[in-house]
Amino acid sequence: MIKQYNSFEEIDVHLKILSLQRKIDKESLKFNLEQSMTDLKCSNVFGGFNSFMQQKMITWLIKRLVKLFRKD
Repeated sequence: MIKQYNSFEEIDVHLKILSLQRKIDKESLKFNLEQSMTDLKCSNVFGGFNSFMQQKMITWLIKRLVKLFRKD
């Protein structure tokens, strides 16, 4: 649908709005990219992996202890 303008002032206002929207979108994209890069840093990835491994080790240890005490 084509928007009809009644004056050049309306066109200028609409162009300014579009320009501001583009700047907002650009900044939002930059922010989201920075957040993604932070989330994907090696320390965060390995930190999650370490947490996973700790949970697995604790589970394994508890199972071993339960087996050990059940034998008695």
